[in-house]
Amino acid sequence: MGSMQDSLPITWRPKADEHDTEYERARVGRVFNHRRPKRYPRAIVEATQESHIVDAVRLANQLGCRVSVRSGGHSWAAWSVREDAVLIDLGDYHHLELNAEQNEVIVSPSTTGRVLNTYLGERGFLFAGGHCPDVGVGGFLLQGGMGWNCKNWGWACEQVTAIDIVNAQGERLHCNNTENSDFYWAARGAGPGFPGVVTKFYLRVRRSYSNMLSSCFIYPISSYREVMKWVVAIAPTCDNDTEVVAVGAYPPPESGLQSEPCIMPLFVTFKNSEKEAQTALEQANASRPPGAFVELVNQPTSLLNEYRNQAAANPQGHRYCAENAYIKNDEDVAAVLEEAFCTLPHPKAFSLWYSMNPCSRRPLPDMALSMQSDHYFALYTIWEHESDDRRCQAWVQNIMKTVERHSEGAYLGDSDFQVRRTKFWADENARRLMAIRQKLDPEGRICGYLDIDDPQLAQSDLQLADYSTSQVQYHEAPADWGLQISPQPNLGEAAEEQPQTTTYDVEKAPTHIEMQMSAQLPTPTTFDHDSVIMPLGSPFFQGQQFMGFDEFSFFDVLRDSMTPITGNAQSNNTASDVLPTFPRDVLDFNIDSFVDIPNTQPFPGFFPSEQEHDSGGIGPDGDRFAGCKSGYVTPAAVPGSITLGQKAFRESMWLWTPALGDHGAAEQLNLSLSYDDATLEAQQTIDSAPLSDQLTLATRDRILAMVLSTCEPDTYCHVVSCFPSPKFLTNLLNTFVAHHVRQDTTCIHVPTLKINEEGPEILGSMISFGASVSRIPEVRKLGFALQESVRMALPAKFESDNRTTRELGLLQAYVLHLNVGLWSGNRRKIEIAESFALPLITMIRRAGHFRWQRHPDCVPEVHDDEKTTEAKWHSWVQAESWKRLALHLFVRDTETSMSLLNRPIISYAELSLELPFSRDIWLAKTAKEWREVYLDRMSRSQDRLPSLRTCIEDAGPVFKLGNLIDMQMSLKAIISSIWSLIWQYREMKTTFRQNDKLGGARGSGSMTSSSLYQEITQAIQHLRLNTAEEWGSVMNPPATLLLELGCMHLHVSLEDIQTLLGKEGEEAARKVLLRLSTWAESSESRQALYHAGQVLRMAKQFPSGGLRDAPAVAVYHASLVLWAYAVLSKVSSFGGSGGPDSFTTNRPSKTTTDAPSERAASLGSRNSSVALLDGEDIPALQRFLVLGKGVPSIRPSDGGDYNQVNNGNLNIALSDPSAVMSTITSILQSKNWDDERGYPPLVSNLSKLMRALGSAAAGKRRR
Repeated sequence: MGSMQDSLPITWRPKADEHDTEYERARVGRVFNHRRPKRYPRAIVEATQESHIVDAVRLANQLGCRVSVRSGGHSWAAWSVREDAVLIDLGDYHHLELNAEQNEVIVSPSTTGRVLNTYLGERGFLFAGGHCPDVGVGGFLLQGGMGWNCKNWGWACEQVTAIDIVNAQGERLHCNNTENSDFYWAARGAGPGFPGVVTKFYLRVRRSYSNMLSSCFIYPISSYREVMKWVVAIAPTCDNDTEVVAVGAYPPPESGLQSEPCIMPLFVTFKNSEKEAQTALEQANASRPPGAFVELVNQPTSLLNEYRNQAAANPQGHRYCAENAYIKNDEDVAAVLEEAFCTLPHPKAFSLWYSMNPCSRRPLPDMALSMQSDHYFALYTIWEHESDDRRCQAWVQNIMKTVERHSEGAYLGDSDFQVRRTKFWADENARRLMAIRQKLDPEGRICGYLDIDDPQLAQSDLQLADYSTSQVQYHEAPADWGLQISPQPNLGEAAEEQPQTTTYDVEKAPTHIEMQMSAQLPTPTTFDHDSVIMPLGSPFFQGQQFMGFDEFSFFDVLRDSMTPITGNAQSNNTASDVLPTFPRDVLDFNIDSFVDIPNTQPFPGFFPSEQEHDSGGIGPDGDRFAGCKSGYVTPAAVPGSITLGQKAFRESMWLWTPALGDHGAAEQLNLSLSYDDATLEAQQTIDSAPLSDQLTLATRDRILAMVLSTCEPDTYCHVVSCFPSPKFLTNLLNTFVAHHVRQDTTCIHVPTLKINEEGPEILGSMISFGASVSRIPEVRKLGFALQESVRMALPAKFESDNRTTRELGLLQAYVLHLNVGLWSGNRRKIEIAESFALPLITMIRRAGHFRWQRHPDCVPEVHDDEKTTEAKWHSWVQAESWKRLALHLFVRDTETSMSLLNRPIISYAELSLELPFSRDIWLAKTAKEWREVYLDRMSRSQDRLPSLRTCIEDAGPVFKLGNLIDMQMSLKAIISSIWSLIWQYREMKTTFRQNDKLGGARGSGSMTSSSLYQEITQAIQHLRLNTAEEWGSVMNPPATLLLELGCMHLHVSLEDIQTLLGKEGEEAARKVLLRLSTWAESSESRQALYHAGQVLRMAKQFPSGGLRDAPAVAVYHASLVLWAYAVLSKVSSFGGSGGPDSFTTNRPSKTTTDAPSERAASLGSRNSSVALLDGEDIPALQRFLVLGKGVPSIRPSDGGDYNQVNNGNLNIALSDPSAVMSTITSILQSKNWDDERGYPPLVSNLSKLMRALGSAAAGKRRR
């Protein structure tokens, strides 16, 4: 026995007179409810592998004691903490494995719903598990699992196809419908009465949903009867993918509302298109009763967002008492639950009604779970102090005394058998379950239900409320319930004076051992599982940043979602205390699933007054500020911007926090196709195949061998059996080539590409790229998985022979896999692609390919024979490919810097190489064609092309040699050089501004930055004039968009705008507001608006499928500038009003900026002329840019020439930010085929974020 114990991670109970901190941590550290039990296990095994579970059960057998199990620790009664038992804690035992082909995931019991669905969501799947994010699946599934949309999709345990267990004797078993079927039957509904320890669940999963919307309506409690009757009536006929719930909760006292609860109907729908989702919610939206003081209609949400809502509603570190009941189908639900909804005992308490029809009307499968009705009711009383225990518990007990008379029974998950006994199964199922328990665990080794009959229950756990006005009498359960329970004692009497007896029909019979196991009444204790079933809707969001209220109520969650942060008088916690400071990235929005930004402030004055905030001094960025009585005040006219940004940045696809399931092998199951190649080939169309060759089977097998070298051994068979055919891989190669040759920075020479002679790394990269730009989601998943294989194969190749770091093909493969990762929309891939760019740049720099190199042997001559020409052509292609690869990396570095707001890695000063040759020379299909075009274009006197470095200040040579050089690639390289100067200018401006605020010397810094600004504007002007005068419209839309984006950044700090949106917390947002408000009043802001409009103008000229990756990010950035200007303009328009939206600062008056009233008037006046920011440079536009006169507007997404809406026309004024964001979203989507299924992940998420920001502004305007 000693050797077994030595191998276990075990903590033993200390002696009675000793205190062991480690033991206490292991005993109750993971118990969610802070009403911690006074029960002490003999030993606690914190298992990390399955063998620990086996050994722990065998140890308990040797010691002659019971076994209890903890999965997630969320049971209200702490079922896992049992006196003198061996407690097996599964918190550190992890297993997570997806079989995508079978739509099955294998999980360990402690895996939480959030972890599971984050893992599945990245792979296109979903499991309808528990609502509370930190609930482990173990207890949740054993008790039945009232999961997402249970009313329509059914119980979660219905998706359990098999389980792996350790039985009471310490044996490992696999159980399903045909093998060890009694265990399988009991595992779906037995709860803590399950006679074994589950180590793995095999679960069916469903495809994930790309569009989730929610609607929430908040009514005063005086409308309770009308609202509840309406919700109950429409729920059965709501859409099949829509969850329906009604919640009763208190508003915070600061809201100014009556000190009574509100009632909130919530509707959340799961769909794959926004139109479908809106249709699903139409019935509720259209039929809702009047009188709501908050209406949130069709709000974008996601599963990740809903998990955050649930976490906020169930705060950690609190004391809980929960109860529930299934209300009979024919009862007057509104009448039965009125007291529970209207008399909540604590500001954090809440009650809910959850619709279960039609699930409740269909026969259930043959399993232990057998109790349900149309109406599920639960109440959750939450408080902080032990002194409130009796009052809160007594209220729950009194409510249930009334409710249970109208109930069919209860759900295991939210029950505590120490307090109330009721019915949990149908009669026959109860008899069968008890017989199975006796058969499979005759000694009662596995702790059963934690009941007051438990022979080892601590007496202190039985003490309940003892108020003469709150005594609770429980009526006796009907005899035909199968389990006949005597009434509970009068709470005013001692427990020993009311002995508890449990009778059971002899024929149905649990034996004496059942009594010892507390087996009669089930509560999920075997797994202290996460039974926090909280089917709540979209408006409930995390409330951590609002730390100033003494009472954290359920309504705090609402406040988070619908109001801007404006400070707190009593708070000692600043935003930096609560929220992390995020890296300086820019595209901070939801990825996997999708941006969910709430939008409105339901209650005026919902926050404490800013004037109460008293924290003066100098901020971390040098801003001087006094207390808010005379300093910074966040105006209410900024509609939820800080909250929006905090949510967006916290969940950004560009911000990755590694989690369980994030590793290099995570995507390997996607290396095979679950669909027939022929089916996908029919969808994966391409106009004409650029490649004449087909991949051979041998080449396909070389690619497969490379892939397998990076795979885990247990995936070999799966990958080999379903790896795509040569024909399908050739199709993807053609997709890549067609896409690559259309790019301005092409660097792979297609005419000399021999696909059956190339290495598997470059082929794998090209196939991965081709798959990643596919419009078919299944093919994109293959591409991303193949990219991961290439990423792992390349280092092995380099390490096997360091000379390969100078091979062109391998470095081309490197840059391709980086591009796939950077624009994948996957957090992990984005971070890896960003960090892994430096090794590639270093290899090319060390090899000298950033410097000019002479290649005289590559120059063709008229008299060269065919063989010589062929040799020169191949040498020239090699040299030109290296040059283009270096320039491609330079432009890519600029696009990365612009997108992520990071400093460029490559300096323009180190690039002395020549500009690239023209595309017709580069793309010549044969050596003969190459020689002819080369000699025709290259002058005898022109011995070399101009270098990039010489063209930055004077771009004239570029245009003079336009027929000889690749104009678009050269222009992008020049613009990339200018971007380096712009980045330097913004850094200097930020640094000198901070020095000024800290009292540093003035003058030299400002002069330096002003001088640099003049140099930049001169270089840009020279480039524009050359473009216009020499070559007309020679600069194509992608190059022009890059230039306009750089000019926009020159006139606005995107970092400041993101800070305003909450990227770095409330305090930073409050301080940056002053700076941005000053910017919005200046001519600099109008210049930024103009260039943002021109970005949109160029975006409209992109070909279909071309507005993706960096250009899509540019469009998003442009939308942020337009949105921020509109919001800040509204702020200043109230500047002198002294009203609720007043903006008060200590800033001195500015004579160089426009008056707020004039600017506000120009933003939306009917009588002002329209200044089309995305139009031609005409007098009306110049009038706005120079004088600030006119209505800044953009054209509709179809580009039509319309006038402003307010004058009966259709241009979109910036005064309507919702319409602006919707228009920009339409531009982005229309350039990606307007096919939601085919949208690149990046485009899909950008679209959702822009619509959410627009909706936020619209919500504020409606008020």
